[in-house]
Amino acid sequence: MLQIQMRILRVFGLSKAEMNSIIENAQTEGSPSLRLQERDGEYLVCVQASAPTQAMADEYCEKWVQKLRTRFGDACYGFEDTTLAQAALDALLKKRRLLVAADEATGRLLGNALRGLQHSEAAFDFGNQTYLNPANARRIAAPEALLKKFPGDMVQAAAGRAQSALLLANADYAAVYMPATVGQAPFVLLCSRIGAAACALSPEISDMAIANHILDLARRRALGMHLGPSAITFKPGRERPLLLVSGEGQPRPGFRFTLRRKAAPAKPAVKPSAPDSYDAEPAPDYDAQPAEPKPQAAPTGTITFERPIAQPAAPQPTPDPLDLRTAGPQAAAEARARAAESELDPGPGTVCHPHHQNFPCRFGAGHGGSAGSKAAGAAQPGTARCTAAGTPAGAGTARQPAETKSFYPG
Repeated sequence: MLQIQMRILRVFGLSKAEMNSIIENAQTEGSPSLRLQERDGEYLVCVQASAPTQAMADEYCEKWVQKLRTRFGDACYGFEDTTLAQAALDALLKKRRLLVAADEATGRLLGNALRGLQHSEAAFDFGNQTYLNPANARRIAAPEALLKKFPGDMVQAAAGRAQSALLLANADYAAVYMPATVGQAPFVLLCSRIGAAACALSPEISDMAIANHILDLARRRALGMHLGPSAITFKPGRERPLLLVSGEGQPRPGFRFTLRRKAAPAKPAVKPSAPDSYDAEPAPDYDAQPAEPKPQAAPTGTITFERPIAQPAAPQPTPDPLDLRTAGPQAAAEARARAAESELDPGPGTVCHPHHQNFPCRFGAGHGGSAGSKAAGAAQPGTARCTAAGTPAGAGTARQPAETKSFYPG
């Protein structure tokens, strides 16, 4: 049965990319099981080793714990259940250092982290000598000469206030937290007798993580360790380096708070076919014709047809039944004139109206439509016809030839 040994290393101050790189390299070299967890900027590295005996498991686990501790460097502050607040408090008590806060906001952050730890009041005053003391609270301010020399520099102003609180409380370290302002990221600053150290933070950071950054600066300062790549050091009242957000504090790639002017982009490489290179922008050609936009390709999944789909015919307007149109008054007059001419001079072969069988025909007895025809029995009532000379009476029941025409136009 295999025996298992587990150890936990606690790290603060390295970016997540650096932590992952160290863990991956260790696994490539054949390390035991490694697990990584993060909370409020603190990283917990769990090393779990197994061996046939407990002694071998302890030796194997301890070997890799020491290797990882060497690779983490000063960022490794403890093992097992040791918190960063406890590690910072132990370092301050060991070196007999006193930490104070220059304002109430910073004091609350540190007080919440250190309150409850044994002997914490010996290393932190909890504001009794600074912001809770009315006499000293009014005197904690940045010198006027410093503000005039560095107008608008929030880091220098914070360093001036921290130095003022340091002298009034007769402490060893004074801390200040500054929220984000225009052109400057949120940052924490720790001032000592030898100078100031500052570290930029991310705007999304938690209160506990802010306190951890201050306590980590105090721990490293007390033990004489390296402050880390994200911290800057300077003397208040003198020129300082640029304060940038560290890799672990950046909320997104390329995001930074800085007052530095944006650097000019790198010059593109000169193509082999280019005759010459230049730094100035080329003058625009105003005589050139605008290029036609390229037709956009049909999106994926579009259905096309070989023949266009027939569109429905436009609805025709419904004719108005009351919209009556005639040939005009002239056409009506011409029709009446033709009717009058036919009535006055009926030609030979003109068929008389059937009512002439009962009445004398006005064209004369020889027309054939008089009462004599009826007496002769040439036709039955309702069928008699007046005929011209040579046309037998009663022949009107047959279809008339094409040259005949009706007497009455109607």
